[in-house]
Amino acid sequence: MYSSSLKQKLRVQYLPWVIFTLSVGLIPILYPPYADFVKYGIFILGPVCLYCCQPKTEFLNNCHALGLFIKPWGWWYGGILVMIIIHGVSGNSMFLNTLLIVILLFLTLRPINLQREWILWAFCLNIIIFSTLILLSLALYGVTTDLLLLNKNRLVPEITILGNICFISYIFNRKEVSHCLRRVLLLSSVLTLCVIIFSEVRTALLGWLALTPIFFICKSSTSRRFFFLFVGIILVSFAMFWFTGRLQEGLTDLAQYNAGNSSSSWGLRLEFWKLAFLGFLSEPLVGWGYKPFTSLMDAGLPFPFKDFTKIAHFHSDYFSQLVSYGLVGVLSWLASMFFLCKDSIRDPARLSIIFSTLAMGFSERIWHYNSTAITMIMVCWVLLYLSSESRLKMDSRL
Repeated sequence: MYSSSLKQKLRVQYLPWVIFTLSVGLIPILYPPYADFVKYGIFILGPVCLYCCQPKTEFLNNCHALGLFIKPWGWWYGGILVMIIIHGVSGNSMFLNTLLIVILLFLTLRPINLQREWILWAFCLNIIIFSTLILLSLALYGVTTDLLLLNKNRLVPEITILGNICFISYIFNRKEVSHCLRRVLLLSSVLTLCVIIFSEVRTALLGWLALTPIFFICKSSTSRRFFFLFVGIILVSFAMFWFTGRLQEGLTDLAQYNAGNSSSSWGLRLEFWKLAFLGFLSEPLVGWGYKPFTSLMDAGLPFPFKDFTKIAHFHSDYFSQLVSYGLVGVLSWLASMFFLCKDSIRDPARLSIIFSTLAMGFSERIWHYNSTAITMIMVCWVLLYLSSESRLKMDSRL
């Protein structure tokens, strides 16, 4: 009897924490081998944890709590289900996989009284380790297309998401955390900004700029003091990008494009967006489906680079969504973004995720054609939700 009781106690106490540990490796999840390890680890351990650790009497409460949590995401996932019916599962399975991961995480971690401080420590640890490695790589090898074996236009924006959470938490929640964590949050914010500047990723700068509305939405005596510091950081960041020539390079690209030369970073983007918009006009309601470039070429839509036989994405969440899923996809996605903002109006950390990803999605893939980014965003959301006032309100309604 004692042995059986001990085993049950160990399962109840430790299995949810194993799943929690898997969930906080947020930057390593950008690497496919580790992402698969986390995914299948949660797929296997999640049901085992639910079976062993959660009382059957809590089933209805868990379902109700899950419904409240998933509700804001429902608009987007409703649109995804429509797209699956019309265009098939191909390319959309990543959304379904992430939804299943999020559901399992929510149900298995909900019994744990997660503290926001623990979550922020985990985010900071991710940032400090990988920002240090990136800065070391830049010092040794200079600015290259890849950083730590990943395209820098994927890696740096996704580090920026975590860095923004830390920066906003430092400003708005600094009185609620320990002095030690306060310093680590500031260090993480500084390191994130250094990575953005020295890697010269302009998209990530949009993510920082997008934090501006949070200072007006979530006003406090602390935020008023720090707003001018934030404005100074933005001005210094733009000055550094001007000093390195990255801003001038963008302006030169646009000037060349106006002169008829599209063979540049922004020139290519603009041609991708034109093609996507023409594709949207041809199929405005439900789009062409996942990765429609070949279909657009077969349909004879104009594109100046005839040597392009395939492109992975359209370098914009908005244009990718328009051409792939039409108005149904765009409106369902934006509806979820609106309700997620509404749900997190008193949680600046979660607001920072929505604002920064929507801004960076203007010129890069964050929400679409990027399974690791979507997984990271939604796992962050679960962890922050379960350590927020929203969770307390949810529990009071059950």
